Amino acid sequence: MIRYIYLPTSAEGTSSGSGDTGFRFDYSQYGMIYQIVKFRGMTASTTSTSSTGSVTEGTNTTAATTTYGYPTSAGALTNVPTFGYRDDDWAGRTSGGSAPRHTFSISEGSTETTSTATAPDNSVMVTVAIKNTNVWNDGLVKETRIQNTSSVVFSKTEITWEQNSTNGTPRVASMKHTNEAGKTKASVFTYDSTTPYNNVFRVSERDFTSDGTISSTELRKTETTYVTSSNYLNRRLLNLPSIVKTFAGSSSTPVARIDYGYDDYGSGHENMTSRDDIIMHDDSFDPFQEIQEICDWECVEWGYNESGFYGCLREDWVCYFYTPYDYNTDWGAPLM
Repeated sequence: MIRYIYLPTSAEGTSSGSGDTGFRFDYSQYGMIYQIVKFRGMTASTTSTSSTGSVTEGTNTTAATTTYGYPTSAGALTNVPTFGYRDDDWAGRTSGGSAPRHTFSISEGSTETTSTATAPDNSVMVTVAIKNTNVWNDGLVKETRIQNTSSVVFSKTEITWEQNSTNGTPRVASMKHTNEAGKTKASVFTYDSTTPYNNVFRVSERDFTSDGTISSTELRKTETTYVTSSNYLNRRLLNLPSIVKTFAGSSSTPVARIDYGYDDYGSGHENMTSRDDIIMHDDSFDPFQEIQEICDWECVEWGYNESGFYGCLREDWVCYFYTPYDYNTDWGAPLM
C-alpha cells in the first residue's frame, strides 16, 4: 500500500527541506484509505527510483487533512464498509471549532432510493433513484434537488425515462427543471427512428409552468440529422451529426442551420500533405506509406519423405509486397 507520496520542488529531484510537499495515507483495518494528510516542508532520505528510503513529515507542517468516516477497527460487518461523513481541515482556517464536515446518508424506500449529502454550510444535495428490482429502469436517477436543512428547495431536476424502440436500452424522454421561484421549464426528447443508436433527433424546449407540469408551448426546438454511412457505422461512429437545425417555437422554417462534413481528403488524398517527421503514429492511418517488402523462407512443397514422415520437402525464399496503410481508416481517422 502507498504510505507516502513525496514531491520535491527542486528541478534535480533532491530534497530542499523547505518548499517540498507530500502526502501521507492512513488506512483502516479493511484496507481502504480513511485519511489523507498533506505536508509542507517534507523531507526524504533519498530520491532514488530503486530504494524506498524514509520520509520526515516535520513539525507543524500540516497543510491540509481529509478524513473519511470509515470504521478504523475491525468488527462484524454485513456489507462492505462505508463512510457517513468527510471532514476537511486546512492550515489557516479561520472558522473556529471542529473541521468542516460533509455528511452522507442513504434511505431505502419500497420504490426509490434517496441519497443525501449535506455540506458544512447546510446546503443539501438530494438524489432519488428508481428502485425496481430486475426491471429495466432499476437504479436510474429520477430526481435531484438542491435544498437546505429545512427542506426549502432552491433547484430541482426531474428525469423521465423510456425504453428504446426495441424495449431495450433506457433513454431520457424528458427533463424538467424547477427554480427557486417554483417555475418549471422542460425539454422533451424525440429520438431518430431510422437507426437503433438512441440518437436524439429533436429537443423541444418548453415554456415555464407554475404547477410542475410540462408546458405545451414550444419556445425553441433543435433537430439533428446523423451520418448513416456504413463506413462510419462499421467503425462504431454512431452519432456523427450531419445537419443541425434550430427553429423558433413551433415554426417549420429554421432560423439557423449547420452542415457538417467529415474526412474530406479529396480524390487520392489530394487535400492532404505527406509528413515523414511525425513519430509514434500508427502506419495503418497513413495513406502515403510506401510499398514495403517482406521476405522469409516458406515451404512450397509438402509430402512424405524417405522415412515415411509427412512434412516440408522443399523451401524457397519468398517475398511479398504490402502497404501498412488500411483504407478503412479513412473514415473517422484523425488528419495527419
